[in-house]
Amino acid sequence: MISIINMHQKNLNAIDLNLLKVFSALAAERSVTKAANSVGLSQPAVSHALRRLRDLMDDELFIRSTDGMQPTERCRELAPAIDASLKMLQDAMTVKDDNDPANLRATYRLGMNDLFSTLLVPGLTARVAKQAPNVSLRFLHSMAINQNVDDAYSDLERGRIDLTVIQDFDTPSRFDRELLGASEFVCVARAGHPVFQPGLSMEQYTSLGHIMFTTLDAEYSRIDEALSKMGIRRRIELRVPHYSAALSATALTDLVYTVPRILAQHAEQAFGLQVSELPFEAPVRKIFQVWHKTRTKDFGHQWLRNVVSDVSQLSGIVP
Repeated sequence: MISIINMHQKNLNAIDLNLLKVFSALAAERSVTKAANSVGLSQPAVSHALRRLRDLMDDELFIRSTDGMQPTERCRELAPAIDASLKMLQDAMTVKDDNDPANLRATYRLGMNDLFSTLLVPGLTARVAKQAPNVSLRFLHSMAINQNVDDAYSDLERGRIDLTVIQDFDTPSRFDRELLGASEFVCVARAGHPVFQPGLSMEQYTSLGHIMFTTLDAEYSRIDEALSKMGIRRRIELRVPHYSAALSATALTDLVYTVPRILAQHAEQAFGLQVSELPFEAPVRKIFQVWHKTRTKDFGHQWLRNVVSDVSQLSGIVP
């Protein structure tokens, strides 16, 4: 099969889509009149297009005979490549009206830290397997591949991830986002803790040793900023970069851990922890899913975002 791209470059630059459509119609119809009707042009316009094609291809292409327009050998060589190219263009430009996720075939990469992975991965996996069996999910640990939120946005822009679930950072205008929910903070400790009890006082809270989650070896968190405004400091004895490690340490020591309520609800059962409301007003953590604007109208991506939103609510991330 002769490829169109084997033409001399100057000839390729002179080709337009209408010439290829005329060529294909003539090859199928073997008649200028029928080809004109097929492509919606007048007979003189088709004849003019044929003259241009002959000049560009340096070949007669179609020769008049008693049986109609007969293709030359060069024409027979070109016809399959031109027809295939036109079909590829038509397929690319056709808006697909297939809105059934069961027909999706794709792999989606989602970036999230271990908090959101713990809450969302089981439900997302089950929901996708049921609705779209030919879709695969890959979860990338956002704190492992990103040292800050700007890197998360860079990963979205480069297509390394298709969607990320993050906290309420400022989002650049080239991205879209959806609020999944919000969660206030509470304090957790191991069962049988000698001091900890539901309804902690400020004195009790600040007297305890605390675990702090940080991926950047930070000295303070949002909780500490809220306490600082009241002139109060807590004693941080352990800093860890993973929520799961912090919960395990909480379950095995007398250290306490201030966490989003959505994680505390999970930790009560999974780690046997007890929960107390905070004795002060702490910031509420808002949770978003974020994606690049180029994916906003993509059906598969829209379906994925709806699944993430639904599973988030079922997982305790309250709108």
